[in-house]
Amino acid sequence: MDNLEALKLRVQEATGPNRGLDAAIWYALVERPAPGDKIDRDMVGRWPNYTSSVDATLALVERALPGWEWHCLFNPLHGDSGFSYAGLTPPDGSTGASVALPGKRPAIALLAALLTALSSPDRQRGEP
Repeated sequence: MDNLEALKLRVQEATGPNRGLDAAIWYALVERPAPGDKIDRDMVGRWPNYTSSVDATLALVERALPGWEWHCLFNPLHGDSGFSYAGLTPPDGSTGASVALPGKRPAIALLAALLTALSSPDRQRGEP
């Protein structure tokens, strides 16, 4: 799961929409590329705009973590650029994952929370 950790760091560092990052998320969580496959510019429309669309990100959350609750907000009054918060809670109500990031980036905060949940030691052992 080191790849998920590296992807999570890339997501947390994103300052806005990023189609390359959208592709990396697609290939990490939805469709694994075959060895030697190359991503070219003609494939850009293949994956959703995860880093700019809360709806696309929520569809990914529901696919990866069925039944989990989600919470997302943007607080414009915090600091110079506000902050975005996202949290995910498993169906059994146990501890999930939450992330707060500076700036107006709710989709990115949701992605970071998703990757945090997927890369947690409990999830890696198959627990909720």
